[in-house]
Amino acid sequence: MRRFLPETFTLLLVLTVLLASLLPISAEPAE
Repeated sequence: MRRFLPETFTLLLVLTVLLASLLPISAEPAE
């Protein structure tokens, strides 16, 4: 169970970073 926690945390972190990177691009106007 201790091995599952870090993996899930890393996955969540990567997902958050990806979302954070995509969000600003989508929020900004395409000019």
